[in-house]
Parts: sequence; C-alpha cells; structure tokens
Amino acid sequence: MPAIILILFFLYMSAHSFEIITNYPLPRNNIKEVYELTEDKKLIIDLLKRTGDFEEIHFTDETLYLTRKPYLKKVIITGKFSFWKKEIKAVAGLVEGFPIDIQSIHNIPVRLKQFYMDRGYPYAKIDIHFHIDEEGNGILYLNIDEGKFYKIKKVNIFYRESVSESLKEKISDLLDLEGEDFSLNKIQEKIDSIEDFLTGMDYYDALVNILSITPDNGDITLNILVDTGYRYRIIFEGNRYIPEYKLKKALTFYEEGVNFYQIGVSVENLEKLYRNAGFLDVEIIPQFKEDVLRKESIIKFVINEGERYLIEDIDLETDIDDLEKKLGKYIGLPYRKDEIRNFLAGYIEKYYQMGYLNYSLSIDEILNKEEKTVYLQISAFKGKQFILTDFKVEGYSWKGRKPEIPSPYNPEKVISIMDEIREYLKDRGYIDAQTELDAQFKETEKKIDVSVKISVKKGEPYINKTAFLYGTKHLNLKAVKRNLSQKKVFTVEEFDNELDFLYRTYLFSSITPYYNVNRKEKYVTKAFILREEKRGLFQGILGYNTDQKLKVATSIILKNLFNYGFETSAYIEKSDIRTNYSVSFGSRILPKRTSGFITFLKSYQYHKLYDLNIEGIQIQVSRRNNRWVKNSFYIERVYNRLTDQNNYAKKNFSTGKIGYRLLDDHRKPKQNPSSGYIFSLGITKELLDVEYLRFLTSFRYYRPFYFLVFTQKFSFGYTLRNLDKLPLSERFFLGGLGNFRGFGYEEVGGELKKGGKSMFLINNDIRFPVFQPFNLYGFIFFDAGNVYEDDKKLRKLYLRKTTGAGIYIPTPVGSFIFDIAYKLDKKAGEYPYRIEFSIGIQF
Repeated sequence: MPAIILILFFLYMSAHSFEIITNYPLPRNNIKEVYELTEDKKLIIDLLKRTGDFEEIHFTDETLYLTRKPYLKKVIITGKFSFWKKEIKAVAGLVEGFPIDIQSIHNIPVRLKQFYMDRGYPYAKIDIHFHIDEEGNGILYLNIDEGKFYKIKKVNIFYRESVSESLKEKISDLLDLEGEDFSLNKIQEKIDSIEDFLTGMDYYDALVNILSITPDNGDITLNILVDTGYRYRIIFEGNRYIPEYKLKKALTFYEEGVNFYQIGVSVENLEKLYRNAGFLDVEIIPQFKEDVLRKESIIKFVINEGERYLIEDIDLETDIDDLEKKLGKYIGLPYRKDEIRNFLAGYIEKYYQMGYLNYSLSIDEILNKEEKTVYLQISAFKGKQFILTDFKVEGYSWKGRKPEIPSPYNPEKVISIMDEIREYLKDRGYIDAQTELDAQFKETEKKIDVSVKISVKKGEPYINKTAFLYGTKHLNLKAVKRNLSQKKVFTVEEFDNELDFLYRTYLFSSITPYYNVNRKEKYVTKAFILREEKRGLFQGILGYNTDQKLKVATSIILKNLFNYGFETSAYIEKSDIRTNYSVSFGSRILPKRTSGFITFLKSYQYHKLYDLNIEGIQIQVSRRNNRWVKNSFYIERVYNRLTDQNNYAKKNFSTGKIGYRLLDDHRKPKQNPSSGYIFSLGITKELLDVEYLRFLTSFRYYRPFYFLVFTQKFSFGYTLRNLDKLPLSERFFLGGLGNFRGFGYEEVGGELKKGGKSMFLINNDIRFPVFQPFNLYGFIFFDAGNVYEDDKKLRKLYLRKTTGAGIYIPTPVGSFIFDIAYKLDKKAGEYPYRIEFSIGIQF
C-alpha cells in the first residue's frame, strides 16, 4: 500500500511539474527556479520578452512553450571588398552572439548596397546565405562583389520647362559634382540644396530628380531632371513701414507650399506683425492670379497699413516702486503690444522668484480711433512677500537638502525636495513611499509667514525576492548569483552596485538590467540578461610621450575559463624607460564582488640615476564595496638587481611587500571629469632585505564654474625609514607629464638629487573648451612640489614651482596632450621651460 501511494504521488507531481518546451536549446538560465519561487506566469513572460530572444512565448497549464530566435554565431564575409569587416557588420546590423530576426536578413542587401552607393560603388552585388544548425546557432555567409569604383565624369541637367541662362548657371554651380567620387547620399544633398535654392527664388513647387545614371569604364554620367514648376511672384502693395524682407518671413509658403489655406495663414501672420508694431487698423487683402504664358503665379498682398497708434498715456496702479518710471519711457512711442506684455511678465516673474506669489497683472486698452492713440490701464501688484519661517519633515529623519530659514518661499523648490525624499526612499526599497505637503500661512502687516510640513509615509520595504539570470553559454550562473545581494530588502542602490560589478568583470559584451515590481505582494524580482564577450582577446597600446618616447604594449587574454570566469593573460610593454613582462591567472568574479590574481612579473627599468632589473610574484585580492570604492590587498616577493648606481651599497636585494590600497572614485563623468573627486590611499610594509613602512595618498577634486572646470590634486608620500637605508628604487622622485610638469622624468630628487623618503605635490588646473566639435580642450596650470631627504626638510616644505598651458583631446580609446611648462624658480644648469607631449591609442 505505501508503495502504491508513493507511485501515485510521483505521478501527480510529474503531471503538475513545471516544464519548458522550446524549438532550440536555451542558454544557461534559472527560469524554473524563478517560477517555482514566485509561481507568477506573467512575470516569467515579461522577463523572457525582455531578453529579445523569442518570437513566441505562451503557457499552457504548467508548460512553457518558447520559440527561440536563432543566434548569430558567426558572420563569414567573402568576395571582393575594400572595407573593414567590422564596418560591414555594423552597417548590416549584424552582432555575433546575439539573436537575429530572420525577417531582418532580407534588409541586409539593401543596407549594404546603400552603403556602397555612398562610397563610389553603385553596382555592388550582395549575396546572403544563412545556415542554422540543430541547436539554433546560425552562420551567415555574406559574399560581396563591390564592383568597380566610379567617379562622376559628367553631369547633364535637363529642364522640363524653359528657364533663363542665369538660373541654369546657378543650378549648375550648385550641382558641382564632376570629378568627385560617386556618392548617392552626396548627390541627394546637392539635389536638396537646389530645391532649397529654387524655393528661395519663389519656385515653391520645384522638383529635382535623378533621371538616370550611365556607367562608362569607371566613370559615371549623371543625368538630372529639374522641374521648376510655376514661379510665384510675391508682391506686397502698400507697405510703407515694414520692409519686404521682413514681410516675407511671415509667409508660410517656404515650409508648407502654396495653397489657399496657407495664403490665409500668411495673411493672419502679416496682420499680427503689423498690429504688434502699432498698426491696429491694418487690413490685408490677398489676390491670386495665374499667367499661363509666362508660367508664373502672382500672389499680391494689398496692404492698407492705416495710421500707427501711439501710447497717449499709461494709468498705472501698482505697489512696485520703480515700475512707473520704467513704463514712462513708452509714453508717446508707437504701441508695441507684445513688447509691453513681455516686459511686464518678466518683471513680475522676477518678483515671483523673490516670494511674491500673489502677484496680479492686467492690461486694458482704450483706443481713440480718431486720434490714433492708445490709453493703457495697467494694474500690476506684487502683493505681500511669502517668507518660509519653518520647515519640517515628519515620518522620516531626512538628512538631505533643506531650504534656508528664513528665506523667500518658493513652492517649486519645496516640491522638488518632496520628490527628492520620495525618490531617495524608493531607491532604498520603499517603492510605495508617499510625501504630502501641508503649508500653513499667517498674514502679518508686511508679509505672509509660511510654515511647511512634509509628511512622509514610507510604507513597507519591498523584499528582494530573487534574481532572473539568462544568457550565458560558458559561465555558470552560480558565479553571477554569489555576487548578487542576499539582503532581505531590495534597494536600487544595491542593484546599481551589482550591475557595475558585472560590467567590471569584462566577461560580457552587454548586460540588460531590469527589475519587476510586484506591488500586491511587495517584492521585487531582479533580472540580468547577459551576453558573453569572446573568450579570446588581443589588446594593444601604441603611444608616444616626452618621458617614455615610443611606447608599445600588447596583451593576450583568455577569459571565462572553467565555467567560473577564470582568466589568464600575458602582457608585454616596451618603451625607452622600461620593458615589462607579466603572466597572470585569476578571476574577476569571485564571491562577494571580489577579484583575485596571481602574477609572475619581470621588468627592466632605466631610471635617471640607476637601472633596475626585477623579477618576482604578486598575489592581489580586490573587493568592490560599491560603484565607487575598491579595496585591494597584495603580497609581493621580488628579487631586485641595481646597476649603474653609486648611492646604495647593496646591488642585489630581495623585497617582500604586504600592501593595502583604497580607491574612492566619485568623478563625473569618468572621461574628462567636470565634478566629483577621486581619492586613493596606499599602505605598504616592506620586509626581507629592505624594511620600511610607507604611506602614499592623493586627492583630486573637480569644480565646474560656467564653462570652466577647476581641478586640484594633492599628493603626499612618506616612508618610515632613514634615506640611507633605502635603495634608489625605493625612494621618491618627481617629474614628468604625469605628475610634476615642467621637470623631466625623475628630475626632482630633493636637495641632493638622490631621491627622498617623502614627497609632496599640488597640481592646479583650469580647463576650458576650445573647439568642442573636435573635443578639443585647453588648460592652464600651476604645480608646486618637492621630495625631501629627512623630516626636518619636510617640515620646512620648500616647494619647486612651475606653470604653463596646453591643449588636450580626451577619447575613450586614447588621449592627446600638449603643453608648455615654465619653471618659476629656475636654478643654475636647468632649462627654463619644457615642452611636453603625449599621444596614445588603444586597440
């Protein structure tokens, strides 16, 4: 009997268990886990739609049916083509590793042919074949025969109607394409410019088209048809005050074409133009006539301007002291209605910002048609000033922005604080948070006191239910999940921290974040839709600067190994001052947002006073607390060999370092920052043959001021050890484009020029745009700093000083910097100035 019950229970559970049926295998996901936890079918459908992977999604009982789009595994481009494959893929909209819509494949030849026609290849042939395997991975074969490259040899212009020789000459000048590379886009731009020109010449119905394109052995003959249509002669009759060019601007024919409705709209615009200039009795009558023989239409506006009305007097009722004097200048002048209204509106708005909320404004006109004058009755009262005397937030201890007490009461500022409180609470899991405003007003003889109370209703915090993960092929989703927050309450801040960490693993080509809010049951389901980056990567840097001269660096990286995100890399760097080699192994996606690497390194360094050969091993573990803060611990064991130096007894010595680094990066944006700060702190304990404790810290902040950005950096380093116990390689030196501008590499070495046990440096910059279309910026700077052999010299804080100016171009893949720096305290034997230059390209 128990066995029968067990079998029946198993059959019942099998019949009611969740099942996924799909046409192709799915990438790694936790759909079943999320469904079993939430039992929410609508949620699952919503999450799967956001992946972009599926053509159809539907449930039947406990079975989920999915029709997955094929993945574009690879694009193979063959044939005759002269453009980069990356560029061709981008134009075609092909991204390897992403789902592809079968219908979109049919549009690829059209896109590519358009691309080629704009670049001199009007007869490119495109063949496409798409093969899908059983697992839904597709290979797209793209064969391109771009054909010959063509130039435009001749342009023939044909006219449907006869036009003057002068007009033909102007059109020919605009269509100056002979001798240029064939480009359909450029031809169309020329056609548009001709149509604009003809419209400006009152040919409002003009059309210009390509009649034909005739190839001839690498040359193109372009035939253009110009249909000017009727010319519209615009005649203004009776206008004395407003010149014709201003009247034409009020017409709508240029933008909308000519029809009876637009003629009516143009009449309204013209009358408004006149009335705003004081011609209140203006009358405008349109007349339309066609001359078939001359192929022109005549639109005449007969204008009866009438006399211009003057402001006879202004009867002003106001409590604004200087308003009567300011309005007095209008008396006796022509009545410009809009000008007076705009002046008064701007004046009242100024008082509104000062807390005069009960302002009132009215303008009445009394016209004297016989005398052609206007008598204005203006009422403008600012009323009593509203003063904020008390501000409270109840229901929550708000530590954020608050208005000054007392200050002019500004309702918009109070509402913005309410919104800020509500958004702050929502970001911390109180998604239903509400704020209510209670403003009490107490009128006194001269002002109105305002007491504001904001009541906050937080509601319940939303539960961090689970995370939907989808999309990886190699990476086990456990490696992602163990880096997601396990806190009970969901917060947007923590969600952003998780997203930032996943990006910094460099394992994914794209991440689509999303969170679904279940307001009924008060929980949140997070979602991260992942697309993996290629597992093999080659990177390089090519650059030049005045310190290192030519610099070349390359790295080969194999990542996303062993299904848990491990990676190994080899790095080589070569410049005039160093040659570095390293091999690393580790992972950027260890639990708790941690990364760890073991690195074997070898380096040949050429310094100003010595040469150094090192080889050793380093183990480093880093953890990101959030988007801004990173903590690192490292252990290093290195064998050092000093050569070409006479300042330290030991030429061969071993060092063992235990260190800690803190980085707090709040710069906004990261590239070319204009606000925020960056702080770093390093503590190193040196063991073995050399012993010391060292502190190294820096702080830079950015402050915007109009179009300028002021930035200042403080750097300080200190070693707890006498200088004679420190090898040259463990001492401080300054100089170079990266730290102390105006001095060469390691040129600042203290009073004895042999390095120091401490250093201090201040960099001050004012940055400003020079030519933003090319992302070109300029800067002026002042640097002050030095290195110190002992504590006594550090306390005196004698500083070397430099100043200068330069330009720079920041880009995501490299930068360009050029500056000229001058020494303000030049010493004997030193150059008074230094030209510094740096350029780098990452590939």
